[in-house]
Amino acid sequence: MLEKILPSRIFNEILSCENMDKICEIRIRKDKPIIYSISGKYKILERGGQAYIASQDEIDWIILTASEHSIYAQDEPMKQGYICTKDGIRIGICGQGVVEKDKLCAVKNISSICIRIGKNIVFSSSKLDKILGDFGSTLICSPPGMGKTTLLRFLVKKLSDSGKNVLLLDDREEVSSVGDINENCIGMCTDIALGIPKNIAYKYFLRSMRPDIVASDEIFGDEEIDAIVDCVRCGVKVISTVHCDSVDRLVKDTRYDRLCRCFRYFVEIEDIGKIGKVFDKEM
Repeated sequence: MLEKILPSRIFNEILSCENMDKICEIRIRKDKPIIYSISGKYKILERGGQAYIASQDEIDWIILTASEHSIYAQDEPMKQGYICTKDGIRIGICGQGVVEKDKLCAVKNISSICIRIGKNIVFSSSKLDKILGDFGSTLICSPPGMGKTTLLRFLVKKLSDSGKNVLLLDDREEVSSVGDINENCIGMCTDIALGIPKNIAYKYFLRSMRPDIVASDEIFGDEEIDAIVDCVRCGVKVISTVHCDSVDRLVKDTRYDRLCRCFRYFVEIEDIGKIGKVFDKEM
């Protein structure tokens, strides 16, 4: 996948020193060294014994190629700070923002990009058996880069294949669109609201699709919390993820009282692909 969006000279330099299948993230900044991640550990890309310094032309080439030479088609995702390729690679972007009435309308002069590559991490922990056997609303918690989205995908597939109707709100096209992962990775009873802002999808598809479970990635903001509260009030169970360094700190933060009351299970990921504690509020 990466050979399609990286300039050949960058791709070949990485290929010469690493197994491409192990790379999780590549950070490219104008006039600065290229840095990539292997299993959560960052390394500087070198060329001839020196750090490989990225140019603005290389950044522009990546953005143009990833958008399939149609920047305008990526207008809405770019307002949210990313581009998502059809192979499921998400490219975060940073540059000069155009803001009108406290709303980001565009990002131009992109000077930094973060390429994140989804991996098919296998979670086989027996700690998940109870959740799958007696499902209740579940919140997956961890810092960035530990595999929250992968675990969400894993649980969605298991629940869906067990006969539960799952509505997956995949606004950033990250959960269901992962290039090297089998297209059936989200299960046989899953309906996907793809590329639709979650606040809109909660409002319209909850009624039209009548799901048993609503799944979404990365809860952010009061509007999303309001939507989750409404789902639970209607008797629909929810599975989602949130950035936090520990469940203990999350549940003690009064700002998240409403959110935490919606969930029965809290799953803490302590390392890449490794489940730590699983909390059950009914125990």
